[in-house]
Amino acid sequence: INAEYMGIVEGDNGEDLGMVVHTWLAPSSSTPVVNNSLNSNRNSSGNDVDPITGDPIYPKVLRHATSKEVQHLHNAQAQAEMKCTEQARQKVIEHSLPMTIIDAEYQFDRQKLTFYYDAGERIDFRELVRDLYKMYRARIWMSKTRSSQGDESPTPPSSSKRSSK
Repeated sequence: INAEYMGIVEGDNGEDLGMVVHTWLAPSSSTPVVNNSLNSNRNSSGNDVDPITGDPIYPKVLRHATSKEVQHLHNAQAQAEMKCTEQARQKVIEHSLPMTIIDAEYQFDRQKLTFYYDAGERIDFRELVRDLYKMYRARIWMSKTRSSQGDESPTPPSSSKRSSK
């Protein structure tokens, strides 16, 4: 697999579409380093790591992504994510929550929807999550951004991630 390879990978209880950004060979090996251990922890950047070695764990590549799937990600899925962001912002207002929805990101198979948010304090958003689940029928994941939590949580996806955002 080379850098910029687009593939369908194992996601969080589903499938996701990803791009290889860097490859390397293991020392004294001619096969790419891939660790698919399910017994993992997360590092300070929010990435899965092997609990014993601390090495990063990468998702298993299931197959090559078709050009239609890549185009869907850049167009229809990006549009849906922008709509989800706006609708979630409205729900935050309805619930009078002291938080700001920054972005939304669907897992490629749309089984999971992650909302990136900013808040200055701990928020009880259980009712918001219930409402969002009713709207999207996907697992809802709320991820606090670095700007509101220091360097201990994932950074929301940048707006340049997809060409239509």
